[in-house]
Amino acid sequence: MAKPLAVAWQPHPGPQTAYLASPAREVLYGGSRSGGKSACALAGALRYVHITGYRALILRRTFPELRELMDRAHEIYPQTGGSYIASEKRWKWGSGAMVEFGYCETHADTMQYQGQEYHYIAFDEIGNLPEERTWLALMGNLRNPPAGVTLMARCTANPGGPGHGWLRKRFILPCPKTGREIYDAQGNTRAFFPATVYDNPTILQNDPAYVQYLEALPEVMRQQWLFGNWEVGTGLAFENLTETSHMEPRIDSVSPHWHVFGSFDWGFGHRWAFLLMAMRPNGSLVVIDSVMGRRQIPSEIADRVGELLRLYGLRFVDLAYTVSGSDQKTEDRARGNWGPSIREQFAGYGWFLIQADQARVAGYQNLLMYLHTKRLTFCRTPVNRRGVDQMMSMVVDPDSPNDILKVNVNEATGDGGDDWVDTLRYGCMSRPMQKVMPVSPMDRINQLRYAKANPEERPAFGKYVNPKPAYLTGDTRMKTETIT
Repeated sequence: MAKPLAVAWQPHPGPQTAYLASPAREVLYGGSRSGGKSACALAGALRYVHITGYRALILRRTFPELRELMDRAHEIYPQTGGSYIASEKRWKWGSGAMVEFGYCETHADTMQYQGQEYHYIAFDEIGNLPEERTWLALMGNLRNPPAGVTLMARCTANPGGPGHGWLRKRFILPCPKTGREIYDAQGNTRAFFPATVYDNPTILQNDPAYVQYLEALPEVMRQQWLFGNWEVGTGLAFENLTETSHMEPRIDSVSPHWHVFGSFDWGFGHRWAFLLMAMRPNGSLVVIDSVMGRRQIPSEIADRVGELLRLYGLRFVDLAYTVSGSDQKTEDRARGNWGPSIREQFAGYGWFLIQADQARVAGYQNLLMYLHTKRLTFCRTPVNRRGVDQMMSMVVDPDSPNDILKVNVNEATGDGGDDWVDTLRYGCMSRPMQKVMPVSPMDRINQLRYAKANPEERPAFGKYVNPKPAYLTGDTRMKTETIT
């Protein structure tokens, strides 16, 4: 009688078993802490080790984080006939199949895998990756499978990390929580399997104190770490932003009582964005509509923005002002640049831009105040919805928790980035909720004395009103008129 084979590792019934059996090309196994995710990433790589030519890649963000995963592999892989090649950080089987371990922290790190073919790629704790394009670049190495092998991309994550936003958008929102696969625009299948610590009997039996620790955490952390809740806020840059509370029906015309202005972020290789905004008499802001584009010269951009304005019966001259970033500054004579700048080229088409307040931290806080008080809303237009989706996917910078994590654009396609959100920040900072700095009684006395001595001039301090367009002053710096 043949001796029964030893079991190297066996998945628990429930999410672990369903995740490993999923036929979907791309799968996220995500939820609470200690849901058995890392073991699944290792075990999934073993499916085809009996087939010649099979290659798998298992990743973590950094090499120190990878060590724990490699130690776990030493417990499982030798029992399946694998031999470890330390110099190459890979396991090899008698069939010639290989499982390789590596790290990938940034999009630039994906270059070390460029040109290599894999048939299974697993990224453990992918929630630590801030950019979706890193994952997309890695999946580009899934190709040319041997006969009998199905290409698979697998990743695991907890809610709340730097990648919370894009993972939620890519997996959590579109995919059923039952694990049923869906089809993306390219016809590839995708699935999401939620799991919690309660799905891991090993932890429940061997370390019940850890479960008690999770149950005693503050509410937001408890929801994320214990229940794997992706809808609570830690990590998200705009926790209070929802479609139901901050979006309103599209309008056909602009009220004559509204103060209408624009906000613009120029780009050629990456996308440019223009937001048509207005301040209502009650002090609230509304983003009426917006438009984006890429690889267009100033004349084409001006035409496209002009078309948008005409939809609402407006012209460039009807805008009180348009704030824009510093990459279109009027001149840089110190570097020997004498030709017309980007901003001056726009002025040639009747669109005059002034310098925006680009303060990131102050601008972020100003945005939060508007959203928290529900004094910033967005009309339901196609590009506005896309911009709000972008906002809902953004996270706080882990290295600078008072700021939004900067998202770089895909240099090849121009996709991604945070251009729309930057443009919104410029526009809101042109109408800050905190209007003026507090002044002392002596400042006020000096204001009155100066006003009396110079009746033809306006006082230097007072209530904030509209920025004065640069083309009226001959200066590109942002001007702020004030009245008492």
